[in-house]
Amino acid sequence: MTAGLPKPVPDATAEQRRAHRAQQRKTRTDELREAFPDDGPLVGCLVEIDKPVIYALARQDDPKPLLKQALPSLGRHVQCLHPVTLTAGPASKAKPAKPFAGSTVRTDDVHRAASSVKDILRSIGHLPRLPRPHGIDTRFEVITVHIAQARNGLVPYILRSRTDGTTTGHLIPTPKHPREDPLDIRDLPRALTAGRGRLPWKERQQLVEFVAQALTVDSAAPRLFLARAHSLRRADLCPWLQNPHITPNQQHLPGQDCASSQPGTARTPLTSPACASSASTTAGPRSAWPSE
Repeated sequence: MTAGLPKPVPDATAEQRRAHRAQQRKTRTDELREAFPDDGPLVGCLVEIDKPVIYALARQDDPKPLLKQALPSLGRHVQCLHPVTLTAGPASKAKPAKPFAGSTVRTDDVHRAASSVKDILRSIGHLPRLPRPHGIDTRFEVITVHIAQARNGLVPYILRSRTDGTTTGHLIPTPKHPREDPLDIRDLPRALTAGRGRLPWKERQQLVEFVAQALTVDSAAPRLFLARAHSLRRADLCPWLQNPHITPNQQHLPGQDCASSQPGTARTPLTSPACASSASTTAGPRSAWPSE
């Protein structure tokens, strides 16, 4: 499954290279479908795979993108893990290089393996129940916005976790799928692998409106809005997440020009949507959702 895909011969034309790679991908995909038939329930799949440089040295194409594309369509959420190749150093001053307690494996290797397993469990619906914050007796939810890169565009999606134990995913409507109802998080990988929710780069206004809907400014329900700064803190999307424009007790909708002299909408206890916002600078969740 993780064997490299043979590269085209060096003197092949561009058309021959495309045809060769297309045939190699089709052959490997057919092999995967035969070996891993879709039995219905979504299954977590942890794959140990070499780094791209290993395949490049062997004059092979990295099979990881193909695995990320093919296996989710077969009901298998993929998380790839590079092999453990470094030896733990008991005398090392760096804590990540020291052996993990009761083992001879490096601490950082144990942590990244554990993170991969946790990512798989979360993606197939094994999520902790969202606790209701102290002092809140009504419904509470956490809203997160993610924007993944895709070939010729973006894949924005929203996740909503609630105190009743449900987590749903929301995709942006497109001409091929003009109506996108909320999805159970376990159904989200299949939908993304099928190409749903892909937005062309030029459709910035539709992206702005989609992110604005995630804020649900017309709701008074308490909620926490989380945004990854790397994806959303852009001048044409959410400039209010940029440090110079962060203003207490004021609301700036996505797409609003924070550099203008017009201030944001003032919020009072009576008009507050009870939404706390946070911009995260950490990497988003790793997943099998397609990047090409």
